[in-house]
Amino acid sequence: MFSLLSSYLVFLGVIDSVDGEFMSVEINGSESLISVVSIHNFPCDVYEGKQFIFQNINGKHKIICLK
Repeated sequence: MFSLLSSYLVFLGVIDSVDGEFMSVEINGSESLISVVSIHNFPCDVYEGKQFIFQNINGKHKIICLK
């Protein structure tokens, strides 16, 4: 018998600050996580307050830009 297990996580994120080539982002789930990310790894416009959705589906990450 074949069993299919999938993992699907969605988090809301916001850019807290931008400093040159790097930015500080806050990702909110059951707890908040703050991380430093290269602006070159981010597919959206980069500015303070920009909101995005971070998805993790079966280990594959995706960022969706919000307006």
